[in-house]
Amino acid sequence: MCRDSNHAREFLEIIRKSAARMSRLTEDLLTLARVESGEQPFDIQPVAPGELLEEAAQSFRDIARNQRVEIVVENSAPNPVKADREAIHQVFSNLIDNALKYGGGEIVLGSLPGKHNVEFYVRDSGPGIGSEHLQRLFERFYRVDKARSRESGGTGLGLAIAKHIVLAHGGTIRAESELNHGSTFLFTLPVAQSS
Repeated sequence: MCRDSNHAREFLEIIRKSAARMSRLTEDLLTLARVESGEQPFDIQPVAPGELLEEAAQSFRDIARNQRVEIVVENSAPNPVKADREAIHQVFSNLIDNALKYGGGEIVLGSLPGKHNVEFYVRDSGPGIGSEHLQRLFERFYRVDKARSRESGGTGLGLAIAKHIVLAHGGTIRAESELNHGSTFLFTLPVAQSS
């Protein structure tokens, strides 16, 4: 009886994890479809880059600390950007989540001022990504390391969602990486015009 009970519990845990993964996948697919189709409403407001960075860092500090990862914020962009705060928080969340899964001991969130745009970045100290993968990173379901990604519980849609949110804001997104030297994900948002 005990063996059957333990076996049943293990089986139920497998079912629970599978259901949670399917729920995440469904939610990510719906989000991506709304953003790609232009049906996702955005509340675009002037937002200080430092606020976006601090909110993103704060959301992940406890998780990072538990993984012995330090999150550092470097803000050098004084001008506000035009952004939907919640949508850009999701972009940062997807990028930071990846940095925690594949990165090393430090994640740096930052911003650099430009004339018409502010460039934001998320830099990790992980193993890096081969140059042959960089162009495809933002495609839906694309995974550099298929086995490891499956273990981490990701849906393979986070970077595609980030890309389409940034594009919907009139920005650009890209990745820079070199094997054994970490990765940097960069995106731009338009500067809010002062009235």
